[in-house]
Amino acid sequence: MSGSGSHLRCHAGALGAAALGMLAGAPAWVAGPADAQVTITAEGQVPESCTLTAPGPFALGDLADTAPRALIVNVDCNTPWTYSLVSANGALVAVAPPTQVAGVFTTSLPYVVQTSFATDGAAFGDPALNSAALTAANAATCVANAAAGCPFADSGAAVSIGKTGSLTVSWTAPANPLVAATYSDTLTLTVLVI
Repeated sequence: MSGSGSHLRCHAGALGAAALGMLAGAPAWVAGPADAQVTITAEGQVPESCTLTAPGPFALGDLADTAPRALIVNVDCNTPWTYSLVSANGALVAVAPPTQVAGVFTTSLPYVVQTSFATDGAAFGDPALNSAALTAANAATCVANAAAGCPFADSGAAVSIGKTGSLTVSWTAPANPLVAATYSDTLTLTVLVI
């Protein structure tokens, strides 16, 4: 009996070692291979970009003709945007007008600008911007990433990739006739990411 008891102890010892091996992180031949997994995050960026091009000088022609004139600009903004518009003179002003002219004439012609810009959604713009209100102080509230204080329209959530916009200038004949001269103003159109 002592031989069989000894055998049982040996057998019980082998079973105990096997059980202990399973509890303490069994070797691969006992538990099977564990699955290995790794999560990899790939990231890249497309920088915000907003550009604007115009064909050149905006020739208005004969100012006695009060028909509206439109200038087409190219806009390429891959993010929502707004704009500002500043008039250097607040009107079309005579450049070097004659100093001695008999009669009552005017040398300044206020005008109105209508803006319209295409987007991947609906077009946006402002229907009637008076040239006298297109001041640098007015546009100073239009800063990048903060359209809330800007008095000009914005694209909302839309973007304008490879789109066009227009600035349509119109005026009414002044009470006093314009003196014969070349009339000029400089408009500065700026696009801003919002």
